Amino acid sequence: MALAQQLLIPGRGRAPAAAAFSPLDLSPSLWLDAGLSQKWQDSARTVPVTSDGDPVGAWDDMSGSGRHAVQATAAKRATYKVAIQNGLPVIRFDGVDDWLRATGLPTGAAKAVYLVLVKRSAPSAPALSMVTWSMASLAALIVHSVHGTDWNYYAAPGVNSLGGNAVDWAQLDFQFASAAAMTPYRNGAAQTPGDPDDSYSTATQADLGVDALGNNATDVDLAAVLHFEAAHTAPQQTLLRNYLKARWGTP
Repeated sequence: MALAQQLLIPGRGRAPAAAAFSPLDLSPSLWLDAGLSQKWQDSARTVPVTSDGDPVGAWDDMSGSGRHAVQATAAKRATYKVAIQNGLPVIRFDGVDDWLRATGLPTGAAKAVYLVLVKRSAPSAPALSMVTWSMASLAALIVHSVHGTDWNYYAAPGVNSLGGNAVDWAQLDFQFASAAAMTPYRNGAAQTPGDPDDSYSTATQADLGVDALGNNATDVDLAAVLHFEAAHTAPQQTLLRNYLKARWGTP
């Protein structure tokens, strides 16, 4: 029987191609993507972002949970920039007073957080802080740089280097097996864990661009943010890291 005829017979044709992986397969509680997410110039989400340089008053959550990151004050909104990394847009924070907040994150001890970000080569002040992922608790995960050279994180009170040049694009993720057991990764490579109290087990909100106290404004291009209410297995980490690497061209 000819191959063309075989393919027409149920049960004898080629197996369908496997569906492409999506972060939704791992049920994120927050998913922000600078290219895929709908973005709005106002916090009421009525005026869409369409052009390079538009203000970002709201960055839509694609997890299905409606935890959109918003900024009600016009002067404190980040900026939409096109074709910055891998041909894709980013959300740019000015390092002065830009920030966005996503609220309503469920609490829990085991979590995973993924960030794709970059420090720009000509930053504005301050030099000591680049990007923060901060929470409503003082036990807050904050990602930043010291002297513009290395990625670092701290989750009060520990400070630990993630290595690498801060002007490079980086994919960072943090796996929380429990409230007191966190392992950081940079571009898929495990880094030295922090202090035993490095945790954010009471997190209910994420502040992008400032720390939990509204300080340390950051100067960064942010491409993607993913938050999960469970630490990931090694195969799950690989799936998500490979997805982000392919999409954003990170190392």
